[in-house]
Amino acid sequence: MAVALKDISVERFEVPDSIPDKTDNQADYGQPRSVKLSFEFGENDWFSDSTITKTFWYRRGKNGYAGLVSEPVKINWKKGKDLTKGLLDASCKLFEAQQKNKDKKASDLPEFKQLHKRIEKSAASSPSFFTFFGYRGPWISEEESNEANRKYREKSAAEEKVEDLAEEEEMDTDYDEVEIFPGGDVLATVLAEDFYTNAIKYFIEAQESDLMSDGSFEDGEDWSDSQEDDEDDDDAVPDLVGIVNGKSAKREMKEADEGQPPAKKKKKN
Repeated sequence: MAVALKDISVERFEVPDSIPDKTDNQADYGQPRSVKLSFEFGENDWFSDSTITKTFWYRRGKNGYAGLVSEPVKINWKKGKDLTKGLLDASCKLFEAQQKNKDKKASDLPEFKQLHKRIEKSAASSPSFFTFFGYRGPWISEEESNEANRKYREKSAAEEKVEDLAEEEEMDTDYDEVEIFPGGDVLATVLAEDFYTNAIKYFIEAQESDLMSDGSFEDGEDWSDSQEDDEDDDDAVPDLVGIVNGKSAKREMKEADEGQPPAKKKKKN
């Protein structure tokens, strides 16, 4: 029995239902980049959860980092069915240990070493999509983020640039060494801003593509020619598999921000 994904929902949970007519506090407008992704599943052979929710907070750190951070989400695997081969559970254990030992660096904890070994061991194999639920990013508390945002707004553009360059070298990179799904923040953004909002469009395009493919085979069109046409389609659905594997995701997001169409793939001679 395959994993039955029934539904995906997106919530901008930090955006208030109503915004005051007059406010001097930018925080009153909420943070639209924070997002909660909920995946609803039917009965399956791998885990007992009917819904798995992954929450991403947009936070700014005192060291200059600004982006999405998250907490690992535990999945209740059925016996012997862990699709991540222990990576997700190990990530959850490390995060729990960090919350209990906030005065210690992550790399000093035994849970860090255990997770790092699992990551090295699994490097040769393709990661499961479910490692996405273990994405962390550099952990930044709400208090730290609020203070960093306040200072950010007070700085002039010139002062900010000089200070950020100086602080960038001091950023703690412990979290980079224990990410079981690098690029999880990019995938979260793509799911929330592209796949979710354009779900109907992509569904219709997929149906039309299937119909065209059936017609092409009936008319005797060469399969390789139709494949090349598909590769040149500027409105093609972004490569989710590539994004999951960390390939070209940032480039696609940059192009999307700049309003550029996805780059065309070159035809093979």
